[in-house]
Amino acid sequence: MRKSTKNITSSQYGDFFLQQIREIGLAGPDDERNKIKARNPEADPPAGQWLDISIFSETPQGDLEITYADLSGNLYAAQDPEVKNPKTLIYKRIRLANPDKLGKYRSTAKMGTFPFITPYVRQLFVNGQQCATLFLQKVKKKHSDAVSKKFR
Repeated sequence: MRKSTKNITSSQYGDFFLQQIREIGLAGPDDERNKIKARNPEADPPAGQWLDISIFSETPQGDLEITYADLSGNLYAAQDPEVKNPKTLIYKRIRLANPDKLGKYRSTAKMGTFPFITPYVRQLFVNGQQCATLFLQKVKKKHSDAVSKKFR
């Protein structure tokens, strides 16, 4: 079920963020295809183990923040071993509204690179369904809707 974009205005969200959300193929930030249930890496099971998170969200600077999770819904997380009482870092990529000499994207520091798994592919995995052909791309902000319509 798509939510209407009529009520989404630039006063609620920045122009760059809304443009990126629409390019991805979402009706808006609250589109249900932008939500996943992910395991909370800081929670003690069983209470509070799952989080409802947005895959794509806006940073205070107006950039596009992309949250990554694996096939099972585990957020990619790490702790800095050199820091006393380290906090858990969640792997995210930021698509800058105003790229600089270093590029368009920024990643969480001191972590490797992880694949972006769309909610559609994650759901296939959870349901035990097979995907005849899976295409991996370097592009970060392609959404599952485009993939699912084209390759079902």
